[in-house]
Amino acid sequence: MQMEGPNYKLMPFRSDDSNQSVLKFDPDIQYQKLILDSPPYVHSPNQKFYFHQSAYLEFYGTLYYTCANELISEGKDDSARVLINHYIKNYLYDSTAYNPGLLGVVWVFYELKDIESARYYSQITFDYLLKQYNFFLKNPSYYADDIALSVDFGLYLSALTQQYDPGSEVDNLISEFNKNISKND
Repeated sequence: MQMEGPNYKLMPFRSDDSNQSVLKFDPDIQYQKLILDSPPYVHSPNQKFYFHQSAYLEFYGTLYYTCANELISEGKDDSARVLINHYIKNYLYDSTAYNPGLLGVVWVFYELKDIESARYYSQITFDYLLKQYNFFLKNPSYYADDIALSVDFGLYLSALTQQYDPGSEVDNLISEFNKNISKND
C-alpha cells in the first residue's frame, strides 16, 4: 500500500525482503495529493477547539509535517516550505488558536532554519498552552486528562526550542512554565 494524501492506495509490488514494510511513502506523491487534493478545513469563525476535539486537525498536521520533513531530508526545502505554508493557510484557520499540528509547524520551520517563523509559531503555541492549562486548572477533576496533555505539549515544545533555539525568549518562557508546573504537581 502506498500512502497518498490521507489514504492508502493498494499498489502491485513485491518484495523478497520479509523485513521490508508493505507501506510506501513517496514524499513527491504525498506533496501533490496534499497540495492539490486536500480540501481546506471548513470551520465556523465562532468554533472553539480543545485538544480532544481536534483529532482531524492533528491528523492532517501529521500528514503535512511528516511529508515536509521527508522533503527536507531529500534537499527539497522549497517544496517543504510551500507545503507547510499550505497547511498553515488551510488548517490553521486562526493563527492565534492552537491545534496540535502547531508543534509540527514549529519543528519544520526549525528544520528549514527559518528561526523567525519557528519562534513566531512557538510563541503562539506557548501562549495557547498557557491559556488552556489555566482554563483546565479551574476544574482539575473534570479536566485531568487535558491538564496532562497541556503539560506534555509544553514538554514537547520545550524539547524543540532547547534543541534548535536554546536561550531564546520562547525557550526561557517554556522552561519557566515547566518549572512552575512541576512545583504544582
